[in-house]
Amino acid sequence: MTMDEHGWCAAPIIPGDWSELHGADALTMTFEIGAGFDRLDASPDIAGAQPFDDLRIERLRARPLACYPGGLLIEVQARIGEQLGLSNHLYGPWGMHLLDGGSAVLHDLNDVDGALSLETLPQALDYHRLFCNVVRGDEGRFRVIAAPEQVAWHAGADPGAETLALLDRPVQARGVPGFWSIASPVFYGGALFRARFELQRNGMIEMVDDEPLETPFPAEAESWIGPFRIPHWGVPA
Repeated sequence: MTMDEHGWCAAPIIPGDWSELHGADALTMTFEIGAGFDRLDASPDIAGAQPFDDLRIERLRARPLACYPGGLLIEVQARIGEQLGLSNHLYGPWGMHLLDGGSAVLHDLNDVDGALSLETLPQALDYHRLFCNVVRGDEGRFRVIAAPEQVAWHAGADPGAETLALLDRPVQARGVPGFWSIASPVFYGGALFRARFELQRNGMIEMVDDEPLETPFPAEAESWIGPFRIPHWGVPA
């Protein structure tokens, strides 16, 4: 098991200005998140996993979201039985919402008057990064990679110049307030793609084009227990 110097088992689900929560803030968030798990009627989807009644929240961190003014993305590190996992939650004036891997929770929140704002480029980029990383397909999340240092390389990986060059093109975006076209490297299903997305004011996002870049791509694997991301330290995807 690999932990960083702050005791986290993996990097945040998206990069950004994260702060660890302590004291009263951590207690309040832990209570609300724990109550949400108590209401969650879900079964573990990995053989041998423990049920959520054996869940112990260990630490929390938060990041502001430009696309949801006044909102925070919360990441929780918890022990589920003998495993460490990470879950994500949206918190703001509209309450606490568990991100369960589906898109419905985001679309429902986007229907709340004033919750979502995609008028500026930073807001559009934040939403694109959030949506891709918290909504999962059959082979996991769509990891947007904006720079080589954002890749969790698996143990023994020695990415050469050609692989690193694939990540040299940063995320590119153009558009007008409320409608954006965004292209970025995306890691999904063990492969790296260059994908283009179209994003509308109401939060609807569609992948309209993708170009395979490298298969396999030497990033670490991860799996899921319900809403929990389980890193597989050093294991290739």
